Amino acid sequence: MKKILLLAVLLSVVLVPASLLLAERRIPSDTLDGDASAILEATRFTSNQYTQTDDETVVDSSLTIPGTFSLVGETDALQLFAESPNGAIRVVNKEDGYVYGSSFDAANVPIPYFNTTWEGIVNSAAVIEYYSYNDTNGAYIVNEESFYTSPLTTMDYRTIDDGYELAVFYGESSIGLTIRVYVEGIYLHVEVPAESITEGDAFKLRSVKCFPFLGSVFGDSIPGYVFVPDGSGALIRYKPIDAVTEIYEFNYYGSDTGILRTGVDEAMLNFPVYGMIHGVRQHGFVQIIENGDAFATLVVSPAKNNLKYYYSYNKFVYRNTYRSPSSKADAASGAGQQVIEAGRNSCDVAVVYAFLAGDDADYVGMANGYQDYLVGQNADFGRAPAVGVVPALIELIGAEPSPGFLFDEMRVMTSYAGAGRILSELATTIPALTVVYKGWSDGGYSAGGVDYDRREAALGTQAELLELIETYNQGPNALLLFTDFLRVSDAGSYSVYRDVSQRIDTSLHTAFGIERTWYYLSPTRSVMYLDRAVDTLLGWGATELALGSIGYLLYSDYRDTADAVDRAEAIALYRTALADGSMDFSVYRANAYLLAYANRYLSVPTTSSGYAIYTDTVPFAAILLAGVMEAYGPYANFFANRTEETLRSIDYGLLPSFILTEASAYLLNDTELASLYSSSYDTWREAVGDIYGSVASALSTFYGSRVVSRRVPAPGIVMTSYDNGVTVYVNYTGSDYLAGLLTIPAQSFEAVIPDA
Repeated sequence: MKKILLLAVLLSVVLVPASLLLAERRIPSDTLDGDASAILEATRFTSNQYTQTDDETVVDSSLTIPGTFSLVGETDALQLFAESPNGAIRVVNKEDGYVYGSSFDAANVPIPYFNTTWEGIVNSAAVIEYYSYNDTNGAYIVNEESFYTSPLTTMDYRTIDDGYELAVFYGESSIGLTIRVYVEGIYLHVEVPAESITEGDAFKLRSVKCFPFLGSVFGDSIPGYVFVPDGSGALIRYKPIDAVTEIYEFNYYGSDTGILRTGVDEAMLNFPVYGMIHGVRQHGFVQIIENGDAFATLVVSPAKNNLKYYYSYNKFVYRNTYRSPSSKADAASGAGQQVIEAGRNSCDVAVVYAFLAGDDADYVGMANGYQDYLVGQNADFGRAPAVGVVPALIELIGAEPSPGFLFDEMRVMTSYAGAGRILSELATTIPALTVVYKGWSDGGYSAGGVDYDRREAALGTQAELLELIETYNQGPNALLLFTDFLRVSDAGSYSVYRDVSQRIDTSLHTAFGIERTWYYLSPTRSVMYLDRAVDTLLGWGATELALGSIGYLLYSDYRDTADAVDRAEAIALYRTALADGSMDFSVYRANAYLLAYANRYLSVPTTSSGYAIYTDTVPFAAILLAGVMEAYGPYANFFANRTEETLRSIDYGLLPSFILTEASAYLLNDTELASLYSSSYDTWREAVGDIYGSVASALSTFYGSRVVSRRVPAPGIVMTSYDNGVTVYVNYTGSDYLAGLLTIPAQSFEAVIPDA
């Protein structure tokens, strides 16, 4: 007999061909009905906001190993062949025999559709950009140089253990560097040591890129895609030549606003990885930046008439241009004479390639490969979720000031006593509460400064706050006090001269909010305040803090020009501070370099930037964190489409999050939190239970497990399998879907569970 567990509005019996336990839940619908819904579905689920079906046409290796290449390295997993003296490579993945190459043929063989300049780029192991100065217009020009640009270039090639080392002197720019390439275990390593770089007086290095055509694909000659870690994750499937023509550049961790002033929103790449697939679930690789990520830019070029290949690579930037002001007014506006940074940053390039085969050769395999790498680098990475216990994130807003003519008015949104009442009631239906209390300290959320040593008196007594911390830091619950050590508003407590970061153009590092100006703090001061807060709050019984913008804001600081802090040095400061061990931290939108120090990941993205070049959105970030860390999605009370976004939480395996207040959100209309338009617990009480119940009934079947595959058998239908044997079907569409003998009702999910 087959055991059936149905959690549905209308119960029905589903016959399945194996011994299975089924958990099914229909999500309350708030979508369009009838013809309007059908028309929308025809285009919506094939848009780049969803994952598309895969073309699994068999792909064979198209590259050979020319006679000019020699075997220079071999492991149980890989063979590395290289061409002397230019360093072009072939990598053979022994698992499937597939050949990857940085070039198309021997260096002396003409390449169809390429001119000699591009042939030189293809056949060079490392290509540089350098600055030259135009005396006529006073501007700096960026020039590109390969090994073949100048006859004066010299290459000193020698083999090393399982690889080679190549010292090159670029004849046009008089810049020198060494590239080191070798195989070790399952990885191909590529390094450009910072100490190997030399420069002449006339020209200064801007950037280095290694093997830009490794994995390149001619038009849509094979099925596959480029993976970009934008937001949740995005795919760029190979299309016919000239279908897309714009080249995209993505700065890992965003632009360095200590140098570059950005006036538009940009893609947020929290993880320094990208990958290419040659035949879905057949062949591919993921490249991981080990070092130099703070200065790296991912470049993706589609196949165009003038260059008929899809190719992608990481470019490592050592210097930028900026405007040097001649007055305070120039500094404030970003005006001035264009100059380049005098010295190079601390970029020390090291990347690894992991090659994928069979069912692992897709974005799921990339995420799992990256997870394996992170765990291998740090055995303490992540906090293994408690299997079967599905927590929810409850964010509470304590106090928020409203700007006044002479004095701010403190708006009490959730008092200490009110927080206790809300949590006590929620605890009756949610078995594990992760609570983040914002605006609890003196000054409220946006005017509290960076000294977390006093409570906000309007919220209640110190005894009430300490009781709240003690009560909800027991058993499966955790109460985290929110802190932000990188940003402070103009209403907060700070010192302009000691605390506030300065840009390279001498202006104060600021950003504009809804009602206030926000100042970015010097990284050295930020970690000082963090250490101070940890000492204080440990004494209050706190065991974990929720960290705000330190997770995703990364910038250089020139407050002390004699001892400037670049982005890599800022990372080192943050890591040292969080590695202390006396306090745990949960981190909002944590960049990769803080993952080893994050107890929980807060605000996992579920969308990408949606650029025209993208064809799919995929849950790379969620898959990366699955099984190793509690990962919470966006606020459910901000869902534009509750049905669909609840299903997306289930599809992505993300824990539910809610932001709540005791008072009405109407009180926040003229504050820095004006975008929080609906948060009253009285309004959301029932919905919180419903959404949590829907998500938890699915996640309870696989929470704490690793994703092993995710497939889209039809537009709007997703099938995800986990390493505990559970397979979850999610049906986003308005029609029932038949998967074999199993029917997944419209706008619902079904979990197929092996019967113990």
